[in-house]
Amino acid sequence: MIILYLIISNLPLAADGPLTRKGLQNLALLVSCVWGWCTIDMVIPTLIGFIAMGFISGNGIAASFMQGLGSYIVVMLLPLLMICGIMMSTGFTKAIAMKMVNTKFANGKPWVIITLLMVVAAVLSLVLPGMAVVLVIWDLAYGIFESCGYDKGDKTPKVILIAICSAATVGMMSSHLSTGVIPAVGMITAMDPSVVWKPLTYTGASLIMLAVFLVCNVLLVRFVFRPDVEKLREYKAPAEKVPFTVDQKIAGILLLCFVLLVFIPAFLPQGSGVRNVLEGQWGLIGFGFLTVIVALLIHKKNGTPFMPFAEIEKSGLSWQLILMLAAIQVICGSMSAPEYGVSDWLVGLFSPILGSVSPFVAVLLLVVLAVVVTNLLDSAITSLVFCVLTMTIAHTIGVNHLGLQAIMMKAAAYGMLLPACSPLLTLLYAKEPDGWIDSKEILKEAAPQIVMGIVIFTVIGYLTMNWF
Repeated sequence: MIILYLIISNLPLAADGPLTRKGLQNLALLVSCVWGWCTIDMVIPTLIGFIAMGFISGNGIAASFMQGLGSYIVVMLLPLLMICGIMMSTGFTKAIAMKMVNTKFANGKPWVIITLLMVVAAVLSLVLPGMAVVLVIWDLAYGIFESCGYDKGDKTPKVILIAICSAATVGMMSSHLSTGVIPAVGMITAMDPSVVWKPLTYTGASLIMLAVFLVCNVLLVRFVFRPDVEKLREYKAPAEKVPFTVDQKIAGILLLCFVLLVFIPAFLPQGSGVRNVLEGQWGLIGFGFLTVIVALLIHKKNGTPFMPFAEIEKSGLSWQLILMLAAIQVICGSMSAPEYGVSDWLVGLFSPILGSVSPFVAVLLLVVLAVVVTNLLDSAITSLVFCVLTMTIAHTIGVNHLGLQAIMMKAAAYGMLLPACSPLLTLLYAKEPDGWIDSKEILKEAAPQIVMGIVIFTVIGYLTMNWF
């Protein structure tokens, strides 16, 4: 990290170029932190980034930490992680997944079962962490495989597990409430505070893309991968339905109330008093913390608390993610500053290529680049880089920059090749010792999945881009 920073920050600058020495130092720090996050961990590069940015900006180390930790997007992420902790601690996530998958409608219908597994993984990932969701869905899938007589090493279970992972990957980037989307929105607003993000528009356009993706994913599995599903015809949903526990019912009600409170204001007349209060004074942060407060105040009949904060913290709060996101706010927050010149430099760098083709082709090239890079590196870091790039060159292409960001968020998160390219792929490869999956099958199926993703992100994204 140090060597990278020293080399890049001391490169010669063009005398008449837009990039300033301070801007080059900012870029050098970004590259160094990306390298550190990929090769060390989240915490050490993050703390180094905070300290270094204090010197680069000239505002001091204390101001650097305060700017990052006090940023709007970090505060927004906190209640979302806490609510996710409540869902996981109570077992609500697993209970709702079992209800959705174990339906008698699927009895004897292999492709209904496969479709349900993918749909449930995608839907739950809209509001809950994708890693937790896929672990729950995989456990359900293991039970189905064993009850139908599949053996470890058979092709069909491998194909289904990969398809579940693919569906959850796109699902967790398809809702404004997702912990995968919030950090990206934070980077966008950090670079340009004047941006007015439209959560309802983003979620609506993303759900259309997700629906198309799920249909295409089922078709890909059925007609390209062609697993033997005959044994799945023997599957019978459990006759005895396990009811929700009291804790799970409370968790479900809290989650439903939170989602309704966040989205209802968007349907009220613009400028109305009720909308101004709900949207302007409360907002996602206010309703999120209100939900957590209610959960902490609830007590069971025996007097014990429904949800101790220690349980929320253990199951939902990722302090490493919060720290890294805070550092990203500080490092990327200066990218658009005139005295840095980074934005103008990036525009000049990519304009000759992207400015000479049609907007659709330019979007296609960006999507291909993002998907390729994220499948070789890390999706979180790729998202960071492409948020910066997209913000600076959207006007060169001549497209709506928020619409383009909505496309690039998904493309930069769609890692389906290597263990390090996304948390979900890390989990998938980690399941290899279980015997139900192997790396050869993952690599074999990655190419068709990646091509499908590129086509869907480009076409559906381009058609919905001007909604923003």
